[in-house]
Amino acid sequence: MKSLSETSSGKLVSIISSDLFQVERGLAFTPLVLASPLVNVLSFGIVGFVYSWEYAGIIFLVWVVTVLMQIGTGACGMKQKRAEAMYTDQRLGYVNDMVVGARTIKCYGWESNYL
Repeated sequence: MKSLSETSSGKLVSIISSDLFQVERGLAFTPLVLASPLVNVLSFGIVGFVYSWEYAGIIFLVWVVTVLMQIGTGACGMKQKRAEAMYTDQRLGYVNDMVVGARTIKCYGWESNYL
């Protein structure tokens, strides 16, 4: 565990594995994205033939509104994540500076001077 958390190469491995996990998570949705247009066309056709085309039109409008709301929510979420990442980067920079400073103090044996 120390090699993964306390060394530069371990931190690099952790960052890369996190990025790969995000790519793999996105690939899990690829079949759904490819199949959804076909499923929607078939469902509108079935509703249109079984009930009436008016119901199919209403369902289509509800679907369009839902898609537009998802797009808007996704854009707001991305904006929020960017702001959060900015603060996280700042925080990590401060923590890194504190760790480097503490290591410098311990390296030169300045603990008693700071106490």
